[in-house]
Order: sequence, then C-alpha cells, then structure tokens
Amino acid sequence: MIRRQAFIATALSLAAIFSVPHASAQPKPALEGTTIVIPLNAIGASREASVKSMQAIAAVIRKQPGLIDEVLMEHKNPANKPSHVHVMRWRDMKNWEVVIVNPEFQKALQAHATTVQVQDAAGVYTPVK
Repeated sequence: MIRRQAFIATALSLAAIFSVPHASAQPKPALEGTTIVIPLNAIGASREASVKSMQAIAAVIRKQPGLIDEVLMEHKNPANKPSHVHVMRWRDMKNWEVVIVNPEFQKALQAHATTVQVQDAAGVYTPVK
C-alpha cells in the first residue's frame, strides 16, 4: 500500500511539473490577406520532373512583393486529381493580380506547360471575420 501511495504521489508531482497550458488558452494570430489555391496536375514526364517544374514556378512567385507565405502540397493518393495544390497568401488581391500579368511568371508557366497543368481556375479565399 505504501508503494502505491508513493507511486501516485510521484505521478502527481511529475504531472504538475510537466503540465502544459491548454492550447486554446493561447490567443491565435489573426489571418490577413487573400489566400489563393491553385489545383495542379503532374502530367507527361515523371513525377520528379513535374515537381521540379512546380518548384521553379513557385520560385518566381516567392520573389514577388506582397507574398506572405506559400506552400506546394501533394495529394496523398497519387491517383487523385488534382495531384498537387499551390496555396499562397498575399497581403491583398492586387498583389496577386500583378503576379498574374508579370512577364516572368507567364514565361515560367509556358516553360513548364509540358509537365504541369492547372486543373481549374485558382480559388480565392479571404478570412471569415
């Protein structure tokens, strides 16, 4: 019985030492800007060639003013379409509109048209307030 009480006391002490405040108690930073989601399909060449093409296009996008963050994501099931989505967050819609007509961006899209296909038009999302 004494061993059990000692074990319980030790467990309670460790729980108090290692307890972490509940995550929802932390204030969440407000999202800002406009989120653009572009569905992409790897076509033609190998998956690796398509991913390199998508990364080359993303490299052009990363240089543009107004970009907050971006990520290229791959579908877990390679048979599903779109095979990838490129998610970008911009300070405002005008920043994205400038990128669309940017000659460097258009050139990158054309250069990689044999390995990457935009499945549908880009989706535009804004934070719910």
